[in-house]
Amino acid sequence: MDHLKRLKALELENRRLWTVIADQELALVVVKETAARAGH
Repeated sequence: MDHLKRLKALELENRRLWTVIADQELALVVVKETAARAGH
């Protein structure tokens, strides 16, 4: 029971981490496109 709880918590933490990483990559793309648009 306790092991299952820990596993689920780990899975949740993992998903949160991936969401943060995806958000950062998306932000990077937006910044690059904005810079490219400003440069032209």
